[in-house]
Amino acid sequence: TSVNRGTVANDGLPASMAASPTQLLISSGGTAYVLTLATNVLTTIASGTLTNVSMVEYIDGFFLALIKDSQTFRISTVVDATSWPALQIITVSVFPDNIVGFIADHRELWVFGITKSVVYFDSGSAQIFDVIPGAIIEKGTIAGFSPVRLDNTLFWLGGDERGAAMVWRASGYTPQRVSNHAIEFAMQGYTTLNDAIGYSYQDQGHSFYVLYFPTANATWVFDVATGMWHERGFLSLAVLLGHAHGLTAPAAIPVDGDSHAAKIVGQCIGVPHVLYRGAGWQVDSLADA
Repeated sequence: TSVNRGTVANDGLPASMAASPTQLLISSGGTAYVLTLATNVLTTIASGTLTNVSMVEYIDGFFLALIKDSQTFRISTVVDATSWPALQIITVSVFPDNIVGFIADHRELWVFGITKSVVYFDSGSAQIFDVIPGAIIEKGTIAGFSPVRLDNTLFWLGGDERGAAMVWRASGYTPQRVSNHAIEFAMQGYTTLNDAIGYSYQDQGHSFYVLYFPTANATWVFDVATGMWHERGFLSLAVLLGHAHGLTAPAAIPVDGDSHAAKIVGQCIGVPHVLYRGAGWQVDSLADA
């Protein structure tokens, strides 16, 4: 079942969410929202407090908000997603690009430019987060929504000074290539790469990294257990896994969102089962999915 908790803005890009024990911070359409878990009340953060947000994360009691088309991210007051002190802002200076994406993993914040990346940690200094010594990486990402947590590390669609469309896995702070020449040839033939959306899930002992390319209408999947890739598609409107993206697993069944059909579907090894269909973008509480 689902319960409507309110609506959020929609710019056609993925929404981003980060949770503390008491609050859920959501960014969608450049606007930030806070769902108070004790009351289930959804509140819009005023544009004068926080605006133009593309992604959010949570580390050590602090909410983090990436400001779109900039080199900066904001830091909240500790355990309060509604409060964003003006001085708690980090400007990334180790690469010249704007930040295209970030992701929290192992209490560290990986910040991606197009050609380079850098990793921050909660240092306890006056600015709260600082660069980890030696954690400057000569690989960035061509698609800000492609980095995901999987298999106790990170995977992403890469970019650097020589080109793009190789898929990387982090080994410490060293990228390891997991794509192959055939996959790279296919992806480099797409007219648009920067809209790629990544997500991960586990099914029957296999952990999967999924890359969905909306403009190219293509989905490629890496199986960590076998080290093999496969392509996904759909045959009819009843089978939508090729278009599914943004997966979570609140119960035994992984849950996907399908942008082409405005549905949330329960994914299994056979076929998906429709759990919810909505006419607009809604924030829902899912149970017994």
